[in-house]
Amino acid sequence: METYGLEQYGITGIKEIVYNPTYEQLFEAEMDPALEGFEKGQLTELGAVNVMTGIYTGRSPKDKFIVMDENSKDTVWWTSDEFKNDNKPASQEAWEACKALAIKELSNKKLYVMDVFCGTNPDSRMAVRFIMEVAWQAHFVKNMFIAPTQEELKNFKPDFISYNAAKAKVDELAGQGKNIVYNWTAPEKKDNAQQIAMIEAAVNDNSDVIIIAVNDSTACNDALQEALNKGIKLIYVDATSTLEASATFATDNYAAGAEAGKAMLGYLSDKGLSEGTIGLVSAQAGVQSCIDRVDGFVSAFEGSKFTMSEVQYSDGDAAKAQELTNALINDGVIGVYGANDGATNGAANAVKEANAGGKDILCVGFDNSSSNRAHVRDGEMLAFMAQNPNIMGEKSIEAAVALMQGESLAETQVDTGVSVVTKDNVDQFED
Repeated sequence: METYGLEQYGITGIKEIVYNPTYEQLFEAEMDPALEGFEKGQLTELGAVNVMTGIYTGRSPKDKFIVMDENSKDTVWWTSDEFKNDNKPASQEAWEACKALAIKELSNKKLYVMDVFCGTNPDSRMAVRFIMEVAWQAHFVKNMFIAPTQEELKNFKPDFISYNAAKAKVDELAGQGKNIVYNWTAPEKKDNAQQIAMIEAAVNDNSDVIIIAVNDSTACNDALQEALNKGIKLIYVDATSTLEASATFATDNYAAGAEAGKAMLGYLSDKGLSEGTIGLVSAQAGVQSCIDRVDGFVSAFEGSKFTMSEVQYSDGDAAKAQELTNALINDGVIGVYGANDGATNGAANAVKEANAGGKDILCVGFDNSSSNRAHVRDGEMLAFMAQNPNIMGEKSIEAAVALMQGESLAETQVDTGVSVVTKDNVDQFED
């Protein structure tokens, strides 16, 4: 079996290497029904492959570490108290420990190896070799980098080697009794039936703790009560049901909505407006987090001459939210508020079109996403409220571990905060 020289990196006992796989090979591997957890691919209605990456998703710039040595100490813009950034130093010893962990994880496995170029100019491009054991991660690499020709592969010499050991576990934690296994599942869309089925599956798997952001404040109660009856601990993140849980880590959505309302009032004042109707676009009628965001927003206008439209429900779908907002604009609203990501994105799209046609509609929304950041930069949305999902995820996992170890929680109702994002600070809220 051709090993492509992986032994030189310390990777041994290789069972199989899939080298520069085709999309067809990757699709077959990703859709293998035997896969579980974050490795498992799901076929969307558009024919694309969707994967649920777990609580650690997207880029993690704050987890970037670079070895500080004689070569790098004067050539990297290191973070400092005066100039803060994400270039944090690591010791050679820490790097060697991480590398050893990765090599151990990648040995004795079926691996995917991708030899690719970063950049198109032959004089400046970098040759990179990616080594991984999860098919969709190879798919990501294939999408993002440039495939060499067969002739270029004959003399391919990587400038960088990427060891992707995403499945690795740290033995030291297991030795301390912290060998925690978690299964990440989520509905393909906001669907109560799908979420109930996933709760029931977690109960049948004898889970110790269920961490959940419910779609609806009551729809899942029977399934969640069954979990509680079996002694399973319940932790809410972001959105809660009416059942009591061991802990909740969420934005104070009413207060956050009030902040959005204050922001809208400020923009209206800047325009010299003291009366008119504000359009309200939300997700689903039973989502408590969105209910609170709308109620909080409306509370900011108490005592003013402004009125509110009836709440329009978009199911969190941007296209539907855009249609609903178009209708609100035709009815004469002077501003629009979106209560979640999809509602905000759709509302901003409608406002962009209307303002391009001569209108002057104000828009404020909720949730940090690439589309909403783009709307703020482009000016059709003046501000959105950004939650802190990383804090929710981190604290909920810490609480789950504590509960499984029989410990009591110091905090059970934690407001994870919100920030007002405008054109002035939007760059600080990249993923």
